[in-house]
Order: sequence, then structure tokens, then C-alpha cells
Amino acid sequence: MKVVPVVVKVDLPGKAYEIFVQPGSLEKLAWPAALENRYSRAIVISDENVAKLYLAKFKRQLKKLIPNVDSAVCMAGEQAKSPEIANSLWQRLFSFGADRQSLVVALGGGVVGDLAGFVASTYMRGIDFVQIPTTLLAQVDSSVGGKVGINLQQGKNLIGAFWQPRAVLIDPLVLMSLSDREYRSGLAEVRCRSGPGVF
Repeated sequence: MKVVPVVVKVDLPGKAYEIFVQPGSLEKLAWPAALENRYSRAIVISDENVAKLYLAKFKRQLKKLIPNVDSAVCMAGEQAKSPEIANSLWQRLFSFGADRQSLVVALGGGVVGDLAGFVASTYMRGIDFVQIPTTLLAQVDSSVGGKVGINLQQGKNLIGAFWQPRAVLIDPLVLMSLSDREYRSGLAEVRCRSGPGVF
């Protein structure tokens, strides 16, 4: 039985985009029709943990839609949101031949989304990116709203921008790969942000 995606439109002036929620969409890549035949190259940015689970399969699916697909894998954790890592990603994009017709894909949790989105927002004064969040908190919070950035030694998210994604693709089935601790932690933060009485 085909699962019809739930589509939520984020209607911003000049920056409208859609959030697609569909179980199994990462495995079979339910790609938004509006993005088809739009890009000559995609660069998938992920972290070490997520890459082991999904990167190879995702790239195979994406290559059916975009002629050239490259990837860059960074360390897992908040320490990846640094000027040094951002610079290394800019250099990788340049080495891949990324241009204004290229797409950055953030495949991972909130750290990857923040970092990849910031890199996309600043490379060639801004190129498109897509969010594919793989943690509960990223799916309900950080992948939506266009807040991207990196940290400095003095504090978190001190360098950043508002750069809206072209789309957000959410596959709830990826949450099965989370540890019980990670899943419960995400639920707790969702509850805190939503206020009492939600759960």
C-alpha cells in the first residue's frame, strides 16, 4: 500500500517551501516534484554516525535524479559546528565543482542541518539546500525555520544566518535507528518547547 505523504507548506514571502512527512521516503527517496531537473550537482553533507547507516543508499537514489552526486562527512557532535569545519566544507564544495546550480543536502541531525545550511548560505553568496533530518528534535524543530549557523569558542551559534531550505524531507522510520536514550531525550525537549500538557 502506497503511503501518501503529509505535506505542510511554510508560506514565506519569496521563500515558501514544503515539509514532506512520509515513512520510507529516505529509502525510496520521495523527491519533491518542484526540485526535479533543477540541479546539475548535489553535495550531501552528513556526519560519521549517520553516514554509516544511510549515506551510500541515499546517494544511489539521488543519482537517479541529479547527474552528479558527491558527499562530505564530518565528525559527529556539536564540535563539528566550527569555522574550521565550515572552511573545509567550502573547500570540498569548490573541489567538487559546485556552482549556483548545485544543491547542498543536509543528511543528519540538528548539528548537520545547522552546519550544512550555513555552508550553503555562504557559498557563492548562497546556494539551495534541502534538509533531511534524522533525529526527532531535528525533525520537529531545527530543520524548520531556516536558522543555520556555527559556533565560536565564546559560545554557540554566534555566527549564522537565516537561510530557508528548498524543502524538508522527513522519514519517521529513521527514528528507529536512535537509541532509547536519544529518542527519550528528543521527546523531553519537544515537550519542554511545546509546554505542559502536550504529552
